[in-house]
Amino acid sequence: MPKLASSTTEINGPVTFRVQVTMATKTMSPSEHRQLAIELLAASDEAFEQDEVVEGAMKLWEAAAHAVTAAAVARGWPVGDRRLLKFAAERLAKEIGDPSIAGAYAGAEEFSRHRSRDWMEDWQRDADRPLVRDLVRRVLGLE
Repeated sequence: MPKLASSTTEINGPVTFRVQVTMATKTMSPSEHRQLAIELLAASDEAFEQDEVVEGAMKLWEAAAHAVTAAAVARGWPVGDRRLLKFAAERLAKEIGDPSIAGAYAGAEEFSRHRSRDWMEDWQRDADRPLVRDLVRRVLGLE
């Protein structure tokens, strides 16, 4: 039976609220998330080179998610769903004073949407892909 992970975090912004997430999970270390992010980034590049854009989008999103997860887990921040990952990206941006991290993560989320709907325009993929790739590399460097 998988381990159950439960975490509670307080999110401060215009409104303060608490989020509790309980989920079945295989616990991965920050280094395991980091390695997986690196592998997924390479797989994404390969898929895009072969014009498999939906596959490339999926791998790019997953690389970004695992990179943010690696940094969050290393800091003891809760992860477990997309909402908490977004909060983690925003916390990282604030921590190092670089709002582009949060913006690039929002771009990564677009690739996630694209993977299931194949809706991104070529120009959008071409413009956002380098930003998300850079996000993965920068966040992995923060770990």
